[in-house]
Amino acid sequence: MRYLDRVFLSCLIVIGLTARAFAEEFEGIIHSSNVFYSNTKDHTPTTAEGKVWFKGNKMRSEAVFGPIVAVSIVDLDTNQSIKLMPEKKTAIIAPWEPKTFKGKKFPEMVKTGKTDIILGYPVEQFVIRDEGGQELEFWATTELNISRSVRQAYSSGLPQGEGSSETEFFKKGYFPLRSVIKAADGSNKFRLDITKVEKMPLDASLFVVPPDYQRVEKGTAGKTGDMGLGRKDH
Repeated sequence: MRYLDRVFLSCLIVIGLTARAFAEEFEGIIHSSNVFYSNTKDHTPTTAEGKVWFKGNKMRSEAVFGPIVAVSIVDLDTNQSIKLMPEKKTAIIAPWEPKTFKGKKFPEMVKTGKTDIILGYPVEQFVIRDEGGQELEFWATTELNISRSVRQAYSSGLPQGEGSSETEFFKKGYFPLRSVIKAADGSNKFRLDITKVEKMPLDASLFVVPPDYQRVEKGTAGKTGDMGLGRKDH
């Protein structure tokens, strides 16, 4: 997978929320519409609906791909990553260890000066281009105060190469309300739009394994020959 693709995948849920101090942290649900474009000539789109629940140092994400529902929980208080499999009533629990791109220079993120309003929030445009001509575009706001600790609760590992923490985007706590990745020929490869932001108190039960689920615990991948498969609690 090309580097910019990995950068983008890391941003599907959250991206680089740091530094800026707010009076109150965000608690609630963020809804999104995600469109994947195929590599065929007509770039046939596939749509998936997503939700992310934020509460303190915990995050629950849910993506719906037709009949398939993918659910995951990250609990930074316990440093656990939990994958729920509703069809099997199973929870796979592993240590939370964010991936990084150490040793790689973070691609230049350009603030274009363009602005817009999305869902009532003022947004500014940022663009990243890789050497192959792919482009990643963000329309981001600083008015959503996601918990600083949740900034590492991302799907594929937030880019943390050299210089990434020094960009204005990361330091000021921008959160993308629209994200688009384009191929070198200008065609869309992926688009994510935040469709609704709901600020509300959330029940703690959303961020734990349901009592009727089988628990499968795994150690850190790579430490054992069976990928760390540990004990099962029935």
